[in-house]
Amino acid sequence: MAACSGDAACIKQVEKKYLAIDNQQEFDLFACQTVACVEKHFQAIEEAKLYLGEDLVELARYSLDAANRTAARQLSAGFFSPDLASVEADINLKGAAYCERNPGDNCKLIGSILSDISDGLFAAA
Repeated sequence: MAACSGDAACIKQVEKKYLAIDNQQEFDLFACQTVACVEKHFQAIEEAKLYLGEDLVELARYSLDAANRTAARQLSAGFFSPDLASVEADINLKGAAYCERNPGDNCKLIGSILSDISDGLFAAA
């Protein structure tokens, strides 16, 4: 960000770059079909939490609007919510575990659905 020297077009390009990285990481997590892959992504998320606040402060120095959009995106994704992050991890881990036993197209979705049904039946019992 310091290289932008307050240039709005430069800041916008940096913001677009990190949005593309964020989107790719979400896609990669969704595509995980092993527990090890999911755990690797969630470890990276936990590590990123350690410095995201500092990054947002630096970004706000150059563009408060860009910092607010970045923070809002992370909040809506459950980045800062332990409860939502735990649910997301659980869904991804159960789907990936199913894929390890039953590889194939849509295995993660199928595994997540079957897990939800099982959880619902267990809760009803």
